[in-house]
Amino acid sequence: MQVSIAKALLKPTEMLVFTSELITKWQLKYPAWNKYVMRMFRSRYDELINSFEQIAFDHINIRVMKYLKKKSIAEANKIINISHQNPAHELGTTRVVLSRVLKQFEREKKIKLSRGAIALL
Repeated sequence: MQVSIAKALLKPTEMLVFTSELITKWQLKYPAWNKYVMRMFRSRYDELINSFEQIAFDHINIRVMKYLKKKSIAEANKIINISHQNPAHELGTTRVVLSRVLKQFEREKKIKLSRGAIALL
């Protein structure tokens, strides 16, 4: 079911591709472009470091709950339509481990599980 939903959301996209040589020239010639590239690089680097810190130092329960809350905010809905495999992959764990954590959360009345959906309580 998720595949059909994803296909329904696809829209034609135009994309520009620049060579690395052109990017380098623009960085030297246009300070605003250089600032933009550096800001994007820094943003992605910060995301990478944050992800690494979470994986290295946060317990899986904390990472799963943060993931669910972030997903709920992004979708502006307390019900998250998702399989267990997707968050497991995104969090760098197995579906079995994620399912155990979700069952624990359900017993603690933090979430309600249903087929293809997780509701935050």
